[in-house]
Amino acid sequence: MEERKYYPLTREQQGLVTLEAFLPPCQMLHLPARLDFESEVDESMLLEAIRLTGMRLPYCRIRIHEDEEGNAFQYISELEPDQVEVLDLQNRSQEEVEELIRSWRPELFPNGNRDVQLYRFKLLRLAEGKYTLYFVAHHFIMDAYAVMFTIRYLDRVYSALRNKTELPPEGIEPWKLIEDENAYYNSRHHDADGAWWRDVYATEPVFTSINGKGSPEFVEGKAYGRMQNPEQFGADVFYRRIPAELVKTVEKAAKEAHISPQNYYYLSLRSYLGRVSGTEDVIVGTPIALRSTLARKQSGLSVAIMSPVRSIVPESKKASEALQELAVLQQDVYRHARYVGSENIAGELHDTPMGMGYLTTWLTYQPFFDMENSDLKFVARTLSSGLVPVPLYVLVQPHDASGDLWASYVHAVGYTKPESCERYHAFMLKFLEKCAAYPEKTVGQLIDECL
Repeated sequence: MEERKYYPLTREQQGLVTLEAFLPPCQMLHLPARLDFESEVDESMLLEAIRLTGMRLPYCRIRIHEDEEGNAFQYISELEPDQVEVLDLQNRSQEEVEELIRSWRPELFPNGNRDVQLYRFKLLRLAEGKYTLYFVAHHFIMDAYAVMFTIRYLDRVYSALRNKTELPPEGIEPWKLIEDENAYYNSRHHDADGAWWRDVYATEPVFTSINGKGSPEFVEGKAYGRMQNPEQFGADVFYRRIPAELVKTVEKAAKEAHISPQNYYYLSLRSYLGRVSGTEDVIVGTPIALRSTLARKQSGLSVAIMSPVRSIVPESKKASEALQELAVLQQDVYRHARYVGSENIAGELHDTPMGMGYLTTWLTYQPFFDMENSDLKFVARTLSSGLVPVPLYVLVQPHDASGDLWASYVHAVGYTKPESCERYHAFMLKFLEKCAAYPEKTVGQLIDECL
């Protein structure tokens, strides 16, 4: 019997444990991804690299324990990681392999996620000597950043084994950071952050949708809040390319404007939502990763918070001014994002069920594919876990080191029309290019030119 030292949950982790009782596997709880290898793979060496990764990153070993009274705690297990399941699919067609991977989306971890490993690898042997690695983690121990950090660490371990060099440093335990997180909720900063969010939503927000007005799926806020159910929010995903040349153009313009490239993507999405929904008052959910210190990054602590960013941008405003204002807003949101429950404040103030009736679209901008060696060449993609908690989740990230970015459109099949996403993607490509080239044009002018 292993010795265990139990620690309390963070407020975010407690929220995830509570959600488990109400939701089937979804993007809020499970984070699946896949690596399609393009280089030769030493299978035994890769399996050893996976084992070492699980042992050397403490957050991979965090497990949930529930006492007899139903109170949840967490601890770091000293047990060896679960064995990787290796599937020989060399005689399967690519279509059969894809269908098999899709079938894993609703899989739960055993024992109700209690006292078990909260991540899983499956290695697929494919035809012509190819390999695919399937990976899924519970949001309790990893967020999107930590998933990519884990893949990057695995890449580094494999390289060290192959080249017989020193392994990368082990990760650090997160307990001091968790203690600091929990102290925040009893501080004056927590109360001040809550007051800031209530001021943002003092007036009732306006409902927007990627489908646009006139669509049968354009359900107004309070009605939308009552309609959420697993059948409506069953998820699918498709990917559309953002060429490397355009990515560089936006990065160059952002550097000259002294802002993050993320603001261009945000302005594109909120401008489109506003125009097709008939409003200049738009909410887009944006994850804020609270990693202001190296210790946070090394611990992999899951503290990405989805903040409902509300912006009112008149179409008569110059794009350059709108971008600067959004950059300031982004910093304001970052300063107050630790307040858990910000996504519910609008609902509490304006009587919307679940507080989600105004938030239909999320945007994540994660442009980094920081692999340090060439021993493993692969294409990495996030997957849908079978259920999405809002109609549309747009994830902008690389799949490889080519410089291209890809927009993953994780959408609720009973709500968001794929053709709506296709129209938006075509709009976004034009908008990014024109916004970078003609920042003195008004937002309305750019929208007109891109629709």
